[in-house]
Amino acid sequence: MTKTEGLGRYEIVEELGRGAMGTVYLAQDPALGRLVAVKALNGHLGNGHDEDGDGPSFLREARAAGGLDHPGIVTVHDAAGGEQPFIAMEYVQGTDLKEVLRPGKPLPDDFVLKVTEQVASALDYAHAKGVVHRDVKPGNILITANERVKLTDFGIASAPTVSEPADRLGTPHYVAPEQLRGEAVDGRADVFALGVVVYEMLTGKRPFDHPDLKEVVRRLANEPFTPPEEHGAALPAPVVKVLRRALAKAPADRLATAGALARSLRAAFEDREEAATRDLSDLLPPPPEPPVGRRRPLLWIAAGVAALLATASGWSLAQKKLETPPADMPAVSLHQLNAGHAELVHEAEELLVTGDALTAVRLLDLAVEMAPHRPEIRRLRATAETQAEAQRAALWRDGTVERLLLEAQRAQRQGRNSQAINALRQAAELDPEKPAVRQLLARLEAARERSLASRRQPEKQPPVVPVAAELVTPATVPVEAPRPVLPDWSDLRIDLFSQMPRGVVTVYAGPEQVMNQRFRFGKRSGLLRRKTGAGRLEAKRRLPAGDTELRVYVTLPNRAAVRRTLDVSLPAGASRVLRILIDGEGEPSVQLD
Repeated sequence: MTKTEGLGRYEIVEELGRGAMGTVYLAQDPALGRLVAVKALNGHLGNGHDEDGDGPSFLREARAAGGLDHPGIVTVHDAAGGEQPFIAMEYVQGTDLKEVLRPGKPLPDDFVLKVTEQVASALDYAHAKGVVHRDVKPGNILITANERVKLTDFGIASAPTVSEPADRLGTPHYVAPEQLRGEAVDGRADVFALGVVVYEMLTGKRPFDHPDLKEVVRRLANEPFTPPEEHGAALPAPVVKVLRRALAKAPADRLATAGALARSLRAAFEDREEAATRDLSDLLPPPPEPPVGRRRPLLWIAAGVAALLATASGWSLAQKKLETPPADMPAVSLHQLNAGHAELVHEAEELLVTGDALTAVRLLDLAVEMAPHRPEIRRLRATAETQAEAQRAALWRDGTVERLLLEAQRAQRQGRNSQAINALRQAAELDPEKPAVRQLLARLEAARERSLASRRQPEKQPPVVPVAAELVTPATVPVEAPRPVLPDWSDLRIDLFSQMPRGVVTVYAGPEQVMNQRFRFGKRSGLLRRKTGAGRLEAKRRLPAGDTELRVYVTLPNRAAVRRTLDVSLPAGASRVLRILIDGEGEPSVQLD
């Protein structure tokens, strides 16, 4: 097709791309003077016939997509049937997710969450309107320069089935099993496809990949996805669990909405990043909850509600033979709740059964906020909090005693016996019977007592020579000028320099937490790419003057928290600088200037 040719009133400028179902052109709309993207079915430009009946179907589904008005969906301007069926759409400047993905190279977590949430919002809106996309894949997810996501080809592509010949099968990697079987589909087919896209973004590989497309179809229909660790992707267990629910073979076992998939994924990643900080000690409270402004959209059509209720009643039967919750778990009548509440409560109950009370508390906090009048939800939340406290205590005891012992041994080698004793006393509080802790603590305390005793020995005084008394005329006692009243505060400047790009730093002065700050250093280096590296974080806090103990906790991704302690004196009205250095190995050091 030359530049002078066109489709309808649209003048073709250039070809943008080709796919299994159609060719996309950049075209000029002379009536409105704007650029548009025009998609025409392959085989229909210039041949003047419609052998397979795709033209009327193409036009009918284009009209369905044209009724959608959402910022995350490419707007449909025009459509035409006949010998040259086409659809004219909004022209989006940017790229598609297919071009961003690189084989074997996972994308950053924050980018994955951003794309998933925007695609899920568009899908939930369309499903509420009764429109199913049926072809969610990276090539249909457009990304602008400011990382806004737009979903294209909405409801246009017809899904292939296993009965079709290989040359028409296309790329079935993102197609739900019920689509491959030629069954009727609803929004849960799009949830499956979005789950495949999320898996590929997190691992750099497709979950059912194989060189033979027929084998891909067989795996999609009958086999579980490839475990992410086989691709070298160490995903946390909560994230793998979300993928397992999104990629369930039966629609009834699947997450009911795309929004539920996005919310579950974010909760899984947030729990992974915050768990180490949250489990530091009883003195260290959990980080602030994320803003509640991200409401769970209640865009439910009849099929979605039915699927949710089916999931609420039957999902746990497929999970590790956990048919019944613990006897002391309060019962919540899911059928008496609306869809959004039922989903939250069901997920929380499932997490409690599997032992993840920390995540269950977060979900139930949101459920209580959405339905404060339901006492059974509040009772379940109280049960979850009790289990979560026990989990925090167990996690703390299991890992912290060894960390404190290593910290004490390192401090002893460096001659910092006071810091070593403080660490050992904390370890002894958690595990009073641990022999290594008791022996080292007794040895260091005995050494400190000997040092203090030697300092208390009175020095020999020289003999006193009597002095004859002299008559002294009393002098006028000078009146001292009033001393200035010193303030009772001291300024502490915190200067963090880290060669590690991400983490959390928490600072305590005595019993009070004065700082709990996440940091993420990096800069943009091209479209959708973030270059990570070293960076600096500064803060200023006003503290009570006097002697105190500064405790610094540094938590890096996928690592246990490391604690550093300083016994310091903060002069009244003065300013001190707490310098925190995290080296390239993630080892922190602190000093007070």
